[in-house]
Parts: sequence; C-alpha cells; structure tokens
Amino acid sequence: MTPDAVTLVGRVRALGITIRADGDTLVLAPRGVVPPDLRAELVAAKPAVLAVLRATSAPPVAPTAALRAAYRRWFTLTVAEADGAPIDRLEPSALHQEIVRLTDDAGPLWADAVYADELRRFRWDTGRCGLCGGLGHETTHESGDLGQ
Repeated sequence: MTPDAVTLVGRVRALGITIRADGDTLVLAPRGVVPPDLRAELVAAKPAVLAVLRATSAPPVAPTAALRAAYRRWFTLTVAEADGAPIDRLEPSALHQEIVRLTDDAGPLWADAVYADELRRFRWDTGRCGLCGGLGHETTHESGDLGQ
C-alpha cells in the first residue's frame, strides 16, 4: 500500500529534510540524504506530493503528525534491520535526533502517548513489533524503549 502524500511529506520532514515544489519538480535539501525506499515512494506519488506541497506551502507539518511519521519510520527501520535488510547507517541517528526535537516540541508526556499509540498502530498494520522486529509475538517491552 502506498502511503498518502501528506504522510510522505511528513516522513521527509521528520528526517530534517526540507521539501518544496518548484514548478513540476520536487526540491529536497540537503540533497542525497533521502533513503532509497523513501525516494522511490516520492517518485511514485510525485503528482500527489506536489499537490500537497502547493496546497500547504505555509504551515509545516504539526508536531504530532511529524512525530507519528518519525516513530513509524523508526519502527519500519527496526523491522528492516531484524529482517537483515541494509540500512543507511546515518538514518537511525538523524531520525533519533529528529524524534528528540519533536518530543521537545510536543512535550514528553504527549510524545509518550503518541509513541504508544503509533506502536499499537504499527503492530496492527504490519503484524510486526516496532521495537524488536518480531513477528506475531506477545512480548512486552519497556515503555519509551526505542529499541536501542
């Protein structure tokens, strides 16, 4: 399933990357830091992403939406790593820094609530544990554990 354009823009921004529309071109800065899987999703959804960027050029993504996207990406990376997929070695560090910044913006109690909710949603959507990458297990993890 292809994520909607708003979610894609949120994931890009959650990585600390600026995204904007310049005519029919997506402009990302800094260049060359978008993970290949995210780049492929952007290319596939380019018309919708351009429409979102044109319609929402004023306000940035709300902290809660960006935090959800960042947690979702973290969980996805955890599963990929558990499956032995190669992961850009810089992405987890940049993503962690973004999660810390967004937690400061949203407040730690709200960020914890968003984390727990997104973790439940991830398990529901994928059947995988976002903390260890496990499939169909009932192991519980400590609250706030980002799997590090």
